[in-house]
Amino acid sequence: ARRMAKDIVLSSLKAPATAKFCGDNVKKFEFAGAEAWEITGCIDAQNSYGAMLRNNYQVVLTELNGEWNIASIDIK
Repeated sequence: ARRMAKDIVLSSLKAPATAKFCGDNVKKFEFAGAEAWEITGCIDAQNSYGAMLRNNYQVVLTELNGEWNIASIDIK
């Protein structure tokens, strides 16, 4: 779940090669009969102008019968 969340966050960045994750937190819970994970953290990465910015992220993933789904993603 942690690796998948990081890949999702990286895919939304303008310059993913510049990204540095600065910690994360993982919570596991049950949601609508499926196992779910909430991954939160922050990431430093360059924007389209080359300035380094810090963003917080939250990704919620669910897994049911071996199939992963993105329940939500929020990057601020």
